[in-house]
Amino acid sequence: MHLSPLLLVAFAAGLIRAPLPAQGFYKRLPNDYLRTADDNAATRLDARLASGEIELPMTGRSGRLLALLRALDVPVSSQTLVFSKTSKQRHRVSPHNPRALYFHRDAYVGYIPGAESIELIVGDDRLGLAFYRVPQGDDAPVRIIRDDTCLSCHASARTHDEPGLLLRSVFPDENGDPIASAGETQMDFRSPIVERWGGWLVTGTFRGQHRGNGIATRGEFDSEWHVTSRPAEDLRAFADQFDVGAYPVATSDI
Repeated sequence: MHLSPLLLVAFAAGLIRAPLPAQGFYKRLPNDYLRTADDNAATRLDARLASGEIELPMTGRSGRLLALLRALDVPVSSQTLVFSKTSKQRHRVSPHNPRALYFHRDAYVGYIPGAESIELIVGDDRLGLAFYRVPQGDDAPVRIIRDDTCLSCHASARTHDEPGLLLRSVFPDENGDPIASAGETQMDFRSPIVERWGGWLVTGTFRGQHRGNGIATRGEFDSEWHVTSRPAEDLRAFADQFDVGAYPVATSDI
């Protein structure tokens, strides 16, 4: 291939550069995420809270969780538990205190027993996904607070530089920390069953091989990490690890 003298000068001067991966794309026009007002199910619920039309009362051990699920029409039966430290409030999450996730097609709710807030993600026509927290406890008025700090993980190369969801299957140690050297799987509909649910709890009748329900180990002469998954009809199978009664239902069903 022959380059013209003009192109050679341009390359030498660094005027022509290889395209770089997008960074902060969601911050640019037309997205302008950080300066665009949110308008979605969370903001509408917050307006009702501000006017006194609705309340999110504390109920039992899970605080405002059940009231929030009802207000957003998210079924409590969608509960799935994850014990790997893969969330913003990671210091609260462990095999002894799993994080519970609830969802429907337009809202995702994260609850950790003892945490200071409930996590919330909702679909937004202009933002795509918007992120919020709902304080637990009785020491402040209940409001739904937008939290763009979640974008440090939820708008990264893992989500193609757009606000998005993450579903990871990791090899967790006894504290729930992902073992970096063991690798992980970014899960989607193409992920093989044997690679799914590392760091998650799986209850029900499914008996196939997967990475859920166990801590990662490897033998003295084996360089590969493994998870021995134990069967669990419901959360009572893990009563020796954490307080099952801290969760509103006794399932983590795939």
